[in-house]
Amino acid sequence: MINKQQIKFFAFVVIISTIGQMSAEVYVPSLPYIAREFNVSDSLVQLSISYFLLGMGITAIFFGYISDFIGRRKILLISSIISSIGTFICCAAPNIYWLIIGRLCQGVGFSGVSGMGNAILRDKFHGVEYAKYLSYLGIAFALSIDLAPFIGGFLQEWFGWRIIFVLILLYNLLVIYLAYRYKETLLIKVYEANWSDLFLKVVLVCKNKDFVVYSLVSAIIYSIFMAYIAVATFIVQELIGKSPIWFGTMTLCLSFLYAFFSFLNGKLLNRISIHNVVIVGYVFVALSAIMLILLPIFKLNVTMFLIAIAPMVIGSAFIFASASALSFATIYENIGVAAAISGSSRLLVGFIVIAILSRFHTTSTLPLGLAFAVLCFLAFGVMHLGENKNASP
Repeated sequence: MINKQQIKFFAFVVIISTIGQMSAEVYVPSLPYIAREFNVSDSLVQLSISYFLLGMGITAIFFGYISDFIGRRKILLISSIISSIGTFICCAAPNIYWLIIGRLCQGVGFSGVSGMGNAILRDKFHGVEYAKYLSYLGIAFALSIDLAPFIGGFLQEWFGWRIIFVLILLYNLLVIYLAYRYKETLLIKVYEANWSDLFLKVVLVCKNKDFVVYSLVSAIIYSIFMAYIAVATFIVQELIGKSPIWFGTMTLCLSFLYAFFSFLNGKLLNRISIHNVVIVGYVFVALSAIMLILLPIFKLNVTMFLIAIAPMVIGSAFIFASASALSFATIYENIGVAAAISGSSRLLVGFIVIAILSRFHTTSTLPLGLAFAVLCFLAFGVMHLGENKNASP
């Protein structure tokens, strides 16, 4: 039976684990308004998402590793102070360049904050109990992704984009307070960092071809969804003429669609091979790409855009869950390092994709459709090439 102390502890883990993802997406409905206020292109504003992902991606393994010898509490305090500085820069940003710097700083800090959630749970719980709390954390994480743009849409409509960063700052200050009060859960510390050992573990994990192939597939599919987040807000608000609230609500509905087909994916695996489920996912993403490429021929409206985007959401649900499972199917040791590499690869591929996509102005759905098509083909090619190499004598 879960007692009051365990509930408080788990609430703390949820708060630190979800703040990074919420901060990544909550301001997305505000991107067109930020571009207008700073009198810059949509492409330049999109870089604020890209550099946030870069900040999170480049420091994830570093924070995770050093927390094993200086403790989780110190990492939480250091990283939450860094993210607070970044958030304050975003609040007061006088131009787009300062906003991008602030987002990069945010990403670096939130990488350490969010990354400690799983580690702290593992310190405290083991076996079935750990798996149970991890599943609860997964639900909370999914809800944070679903709700972030929805909440951001209302905040933008009523108060403007700067208030969003003010609230993130307050949330961040709460994390600092909780980190200060937090009682260290890492009881056995390694008092000297062995960087050569970390390097050898990374090399060992990366020698696993299945892990590399399917982690890269997962990263590419993640970048497809992030590309949608970065571009769709301009399509919906500027080209179609809907409000930030409408965009946030649409994204929330699509997230529920993703959750449903993720659940269905689990059921299908009892009847269809995991490889075939992934192939079905590629077909759906390719269908979405084709429709987005053809949409400029017709008069763009909400219904047509939703019909074009829905297959991507369904296909991503099939591919992402299955590819993530396949990537860890043959990992039996150094699981923590493998998880950090997998998470960092998603963020860094997302950074590259959005950075490239930001070079194109959002005047139609064509650039997004082409991005979906290229990424779908790339993911399929990586998987096909990897499977052929494994089949070779």
